[in-house]
Amino acid sequence: GAWWKYSTTVHTMATATPGSGGPILVPANGGGYVVLQGYDQSRGDRTGNMPKLFWGSVAAPGSTTYMVEVAGNYDTIFANFAVDGNSKTKVNGFDLTASSVRIIGYGCVANNCSGSGCVGFNIGNIPVGYCQANNCTIGFNCGSSAGCYKCSTYSCATGFSSNGTESPGFTKCLASGGTIGFSCSYATMHSGCTADSC
Repeated sequence: GAWWKYSTTVHTMATATPGSGGPILVPANGGGYVVLQGYDQSRGDRTGNMPKLFWGSVAAPGSTTYMVEVAGNYDTIFANFAVDGNSKTKVNGFDLTASSVRIIGYGCVANNCSGSGCVGFNIGNIPVGYCQANNCTIGFNCGSSAGCYKCSTYSCATGFSSNGTESPGFTKCLASGGTIGFSCSYATMHSGCTADSC
């Protein structure tokens, strides 16, 4: 596991990341759990202060890039940190779609992933809870049996979207502002969700 300490100085990308893996990449072919968790002063605390990774002024790579991407078969937990795509074209937040992995996202934030078609959280067969997307083109793009619990979007063009062929579940989620709160088809399940001022 790895711990990431909060600092008032935001971690800023100085150069574009080569390839499509993104600045934080969980590699392939491992075993056990991988945990990346942010904290404020003491490991495990969640005071509201969380470490942040900011894309900076560098140009985005030519291909779609996620700032956090799982690319292998680790069981993975992400918790309590934020990324900011700085509204750059093709810079997305979290790609949590590795098919052979169990991934849990908890309390993470994706900001300003608002380039054309950009996504705050692209999630597959995983549960995410208490995560938030702000000012993204799509806040949460959900696929195979994904579950969002008490997640929220603010000022995203589309808050929550399903890919049309799968059956994600949204429970007690909030989409506030933007244009479309929930854009869902197939057998999407909703329980206690709210779309406000969309």
